[in-house]
Amino acid sequence: MATIEITVPDATYADYRQAAGAQRRPMADLFREALEVYRQERLGSQRDLTSWSPVSVGRVLRSLGPEDDLLGEATG
Repeated sequence: MATIEITVPDATYADYRQAAGAQRRPMADLFREALEVYRQERLGSQRDLTSWSPVSVGRVLRSLGPEDDLLGEATG
């Protein structure tokens, strides 16, 4: 495990200190956990689009037909 040194705003430090005290955990654990969440949600998804799950945007309003060829409209 690597050691890093960071500077955080006073308010962020105070929030983490309070949370660590309430959870009876070291602040370092909370920062490591936050870094891991960021890595998984922000860094991991940029590298691998196949890991994304499909998202439903609701019901189908109408079926597409031959007149709905957007590629044909875009290319010529």
